Amino acid sequence: ALVATDHDRLAAHGKSPEILDGVILLDGAAYDLPTTMDSPEGYERMKRMHRRWVGTKRGDWIDASPMLQATADVGTPPFLILHTARAEAAAISTRLGETLQRIGSDAVVLECPDDDHGSINTKIGEPDHRPTEAIRLVLESLHPRK
Repeated sequence: ALVATDHDRLAAHGKSPEILDGVILLDGAAYDLPTTMDSPEGYERMKRMHRRWVGTKRGDWIDASPMLQATADVGTPPFLILHTARAEAAAISTRLGETLQRIGSDAVVLECPDDDHGSINTKIGEPDHRPTEAIRLVLESLHPRK
């Protein structure tokens, strides 16, 4: 999500957003780190996890947050944002989708109520699996069979 929304990261490697056909997110949690890190006490486990990879500086949280890097410009690819039924996952995924739509990018947010964070990942490819079907449809729309 971050590479697709922060075009400077791609440019630093001589790339542009056009190399990305689309983005598929599987129950992510780091879309808006300042909000997550400033959240109530119940999020301590998640905060510890994020501190391990991004540190404790607010500026680094902002820099690592796709939602805060998204800008209204051309080139941001379409997103499929899958999330579990957890309230926090639904809220942050919906906010990311709304942010992307506001800047002019296509974004579909899909709740996967029969999955948890582990199964949404491990069941990809199984028949009759809602995330798998959504991913298949996106991939077929991006790369139609001839």
